[in-house]
This record gives sequence, structure tokens and C-alpha cells, in this order.
Amino acid sequence: GDLPESLREERLQDARNFRRNFLLLNVLGGNSFLFSVAYAIYKYGNRALYDSRISLITDLQLGYLYIGAGTFSFVATWLNMSPLWHKMQLFGNIVPPLVKDGKLANYMADQFFYKVKQPSGARPLPYVVMEDRGLVGEYNRANRSLHNFVEWVPSFMLTWLLAGFVFPFPSMICSFLHGGSRVMHQYAYSRIGYHRFGHLPWMLSHMMVVQVTAWLVWIVGVKSIVQSGRSALQP
Repeated sequence: GDLPESLREERLQDARNFRRNFLLLNVLGGNSFLFSVAYAIYKYGNRALYDSRISLITDLQLGYLYIGAGTFSFVATWLNMSPLWHKMQLFGNIVPPLVKDGKLANYMADQFFYKVKQPSGARPLPYVVMEDRGLVGEYNRANRSLHNFVEWVPSFMLTWLLAGFVFPFPSMICSFLHGGSRVMHQYAYSRIGYHRFGHLPWMLSHMMVVQVTAWLVWIVGVKSIVQSGRSALQP
């Protein structure tokens, strides 16, 4: 059932702290850094090619499409990350120690908690969760990694394709980094589990590639709209 009131308050405070720190570190810190990476790609890469492609996008009035795609990517990121608010309230720590109470802390890989439907008045049974031990546990976590990939890939593919038209070589590198991160995420999640030395480094590297790609799309969209505005003001 629900957590005891005292523990629930403690977990709720942990969740509030996480939300505050996540907003500060991710929105202000992490995204500022990743925007700088994306802008450095534009500024120090094949600038002549990039500007010529942006001019073509401006002529076709597709800058708004790029802004829309960048917005969609940020929304997808928010929706994928927001369940951590509830996870914090349940577990108190989204990156638990490798060993907790003598076993791997892989229960945090569960997406859902099921209950066994009982007749009215019967004593509730424990929640039904995924098996987290042995070969079956590895199999479950490998599939959880696959599901996580499916959760993220639509928004990444959208921004990756649009960014690839303007930044072909950097986009190819992003695809290599993204693919490598996802392969290692599945391996580490399955073999090591939900842990700072398991899935976490590869999840973070994957997210960095996703955000850099989104910022590349935003750069194109904003520059294209600015160019359109300047053209409209010219006599």
C-alpha cells in the first residue's frame, strides 16, 4: 500500500529537492553547456555549408518547422524525465547504491506496480513487480532498456534528420555516439543494473547527444526566422 506518513513526507521533501536541483542543473547548467557545444559545431565547422543550407531553409520558410521540431524534442525530454518526481517519492534516491539490503537495487527498473485483485475485505497482497535476479532479471532489464530507447527515439530521429540536412557530418557523429550509448546502456543495465556504474553513464551520454541535436535544430530555426525578418524589412 501507501508509504507511512512520516516516510512519505521525507520522500516528498527528497523529491522537491530533486526537482529543484534538476531544474537548476539541467535547465540552467546542462542545457547551457550543451547549447554551447551545438553553437561551437555551427561556428567552427563548415560554416559556408551550414549558412547556405540555412539560407535555403529560409527561402522555403521552413524555419518554423525547425522551431516546432526543437520544441517537440524538449517536450519529449520533459515527459521522459518527469516520472522521476514520483520515483523519488517512492524510493528516496534515483541512483541507489549497488547493494541495498543484501541485494541489487534493480527494483527501480520497474515501470509499473501491479496489484492482485482480491475480494472485498481480503488482506491486500504485495505488489507484483519484475523479477530482478539472475538471468530472468538480466532479460527484463535488457527489455527495459529497449523500451527506454523506444520512448526517446521518435523525437531524436525527428531532430536528427532535420539537423542532418544542415550539419551532415556532425549529425553522422551524433548517430554514432547515440548508437554506442544505447548499446552500452542495454549491456550495462542488463549486466550491472540500475546504478551509477551501470546504466547511468550511458543514459547521460545518450541524453547529451539528444539535447545537442535538438539545439542544432533550434539554431537553424532561429537563424532562419531572423533572416526572414531581415529580408522582410529590406526595401
